[in-house]
Amino acid sequence: MAECKELHSIDWGIECYHRAIKQVCGIELFMVRTSEAIKTHFFSAIRAFTQL
Repeated sequence: MAECKELHSIDWGIECYHRAIKQVCGIELFMVRTSEAIKTHFFSAIRAFTQL
């Protein structure tokens, strides 16, 4: 039972990370087409998340 709670806690942390990076940092909202620009956008969104 304790192992299940620990796994759920880890899973919930991952879910919160994905929700925040999508809603707060806008990782899905970009209007670029080149792979370099997409990489820059992803890096900037993740960097913004770590600054929060």
